[in-house]
Amino acid sequence: MFDEMQGAAFFSSFDAVDGFWQVPMAEEDVEKTAFTTQMGAYEWLVMPQGLQNSPSQYQRRMQRALGHLPFVRIFIDDVVVFSRTVEEHYDHVRQFLDTCREKGVYLKASKAQMLKESLRFLGHTLSAEGCQPQHGKVSSIKD
Repeated sequence: MFDEMQGAAFFSSFDAVDGFWQVPMAEEDVEKTAFTTQMGAYEWLVMPQGLQNSPSQYQRRMQRALGHLPFVRIFIDDVVVFSRTVEEHYDHVRQFLDTCREKGVYLKASKAQMLKESLRFLGHTLSAEGCQPQHGKVSSIKD
């Protein structure tokens, strides 16, 4: 994933709002999610977190929705857009946001980071110099 971002100088990151809950459960699987509380019995109508296949199913959904964009990388509900120039980045972010709207992928505005020359993503710092593990992560392993 990180090798594909080599040469990029501008980055934006986005986080899906309650990502798993954006995915409707298949009708035949709803009854399999049933649980009981003091207040009654319930079934999930959307994909809950904690099911064994939830992460892979959600990753697959995000790849189907956004994977055709060559300047986008996805890890579950975290997305990074990367570009070589500012002009290219504006276009890439616009295409990404348009695709999210078309495919029904909702993003959390408060977590968006746009047009960054250095960006932390999945324990690494991305920049024009390449991808480096975050210092705190490395020192935790060393110590």
